[in-house]
Amino acid sequence: MQRRFLPILLVLFALAAAACGGDNEVGSGLDAKDTGKGGSGALGSTTTTAPPETTTTAKSEATTTTTVKKGPTTTAKAAPSLQITIQADTKGSPFQPSVGQVRKGSVVQWNNTDSVPRSVVFDDNSFETGNIAPGASAQYTANTAGTINYHDGTRPYAVASLQVVG
Repeated sequence: MQRRFLPILLVLFALAAAACGGDNEVGSGLDAKDTGKGGSGALGSTTTTAPPETTTTAKSEATTTTTVKKGPTTTAKAAPSLQITIQADTKGSPFQPSVGQVRKGSVVQWNNTDSVPRSVVFDDNSFETGNIAPGASAQYTANTAGTINYHDGTRPYAVASLQVVG
């Protein structure tokens, strides 16, 4: 009696394996008649599908599937060589230090400690931070040697300079 069910089980297994086809390549091409002698998709073989950024591995004799997704690649910001504080008018000069000096290639960071948005605009209009929220910061990489005069875009009278040495 058990021998009668074996062909039915093989047919059901083949149908189930074929149903795994389509967009999901795991299990596709499985041939229940394959003897496992070098044919692709032999029973007991491992099938691996690797679309970009995802790896899926399934073993046909087990019910376990493992999926590993790689996260996006992030680039850390360079540590600033010079940090400049943007302050309220009541605390003295709006930029501290008001004259900064860095080497060419250095990162300069402006930190807004005021209670309202502030900005940094180079006098020659070659760089502008846009609004920097209270407690936030903006960075600039000084790639050109020379003196850069700048001001706060929200308070044009708040001026400072940055000296970049080669």
